[in-house]
Amino acid sequence: MNELINSYQDGVERCLRCGICLSVCPIYSEERHEGTVARGKVHLIRKLLEGKLQLTPRLRQYMDLCLGCQACVENCPSQVPTDKIVCAARAQFVKEKGLPLVYYLALRWGLKNPALMSALFTSLGLARNMALTKLLPQTLKDKEEILPPLPAQTFWQQYKKTKPSRRKVAYFVGCLTNLVYPQVGLATLHVLEAAGYEVIAPQAFCCGLPHYSSGDLETARELAGKNVALFDALDVDAILTDCGSCGSALQEYVRWLDNDPRARKFSEKIRDVSEFIVNTAGLKPGMRSLGRTVTYHDSCHLNRSMGVVKEPRAILRALPGVQYEEAIEANRCCGGAGTFNLRHGDLSMKILGRKMENIKATGADTIAVGCPSCRMQLSYGAKKNNVPVDVLHPVELLAMTFSGSDHE
Repeated sequence: MNELINSYQDGVERCLRCGICLSVCPIYSEERHEGTVARGKVHLIRKLLEGKLQLTPRLRQYMDLCLGCQACVENCPSQVPTDKIVCAARAQFVKEKGLPLVYYLALRWGLKNPALMSALFTSLGLARNMALTKLLPQTLKDKEEILPPLPAQTFWQQYKKTKPSRRKVAYFVGCLTNLVYPQVGLATLHVLEAAGYEVIAPQAFCCGLPHYSSGDLETARELAGKNVALFDALDVDAILTDCGSCGSALQEYVRWLDNDPRARKFSEKIRDVSEFIVNTAGLKPGMRSLGRTVTYHDSCHLNRSMGVVKEPRAILRALPGVQYEEAIEANRCCGGAGTFNLRHGDLSMKILGRKMENIKATGADTIAVGCPSCRMQLSYGAKKNNVPVDVLHPVELLAMTFSGSDHE
């Protein structure tokens, strides 16, 4: 029993119950219930390890009420890894109780199979064009509306190899970039090629973060192994991502795969594209003036897991014709958190409402963000809260400054 949680015994016991996590947890600020905050969850896990609690549906509910934003970890004086403890608890539930049917289908059939995912999104696009989604029950319709308009072609359908160069990088294209925001991938290729790089982009599998976060460690490790093998033979110094969530997962492969040497080599090469552009490739915007007021949202994984904070802002401040405005609580979670907004719609919207008020106060007409899941949430929030803003990746804005760029 509880072997997946036992390895975090020391972390559980380090919790002093000081309550600092109460002041930074977006869920607790809305729910005001001890079971929704880090110290409450850690206390429940302690009781589980002591044999005073069982793996009940109610305990699973409390473990599910976590964004994984790591604000509690960042501010914890005892450095309790609550995010990993919660994921271990979820994994324990999956090991002993199995995955619910919807999760099983999504994680082990949909996200595990790129061709099937592409077919599903194509079908959804057709259903929207035929107005069939209007026939959905309201609860499903609300969830479907969070997805933005889908592109006519995926990234892979538009992909063209970049020019050969002695300087080579690999590019990990995530599921949402491919299926929902291909313009980000195209802008990334454009910017890197302009900087003199050849970009090698193999068709990768899902990064595995949705599986890991849901407790499906078996599938997360399987996907990690496939991606490591796919990139292993490439002669590149860096593997770039445009998504903080993907990037944080890819850096964790060495842990997921028990310090496998190939996984370590892979994880050590992972870089966020904004960080790479600023610190390695050299930030050289084009001459075209954008005429925008831009603010930035720190996606939780990019900020707290990958440690990329200054570089996206450096890009935005360097763009011609851009006035940069820092938002209050720019690093506070938007409430998207992968599929959290689908599973806990009302709570997610409350967290999002606070984020949109802070963005509105900046007077910005553009939000820059380095995570497609956050982008989706913020775009929906802008529409829902009548905040007239574009939501774009920093690299998209950078690409727009080049003369003749078609990435606007």
